[in-house]
Amino acid sequence: MANDSAWEKASNNQAVPYGTVVRAGRTFEGAITYSDGTTLTLKPAAMLQVLSDGLRLYRGQAWIKVVKRGR
Repeated sequence: MANDSAWEKASNNQAVPYGTVVRAGRTFEGAITYSDGTTLTLKPAAMLQVLSDGLRLYRGQAWIKVVKRGR
């Protein structure tokens, strides 16, 4: 997180391991889709960390669309 050169551009179908810090660009959104179909959308300039038990939002906005599973 120290400077822009330390960031890597994500690609489609890239795994996002626990502990990873993810950010969206200043003028565009990013999205993470989980294996169950749940989608996490990062709004422009948002930054968050993926944790084993949730998410930590450092700045900006993120929207989650959760897919319900049957019992």
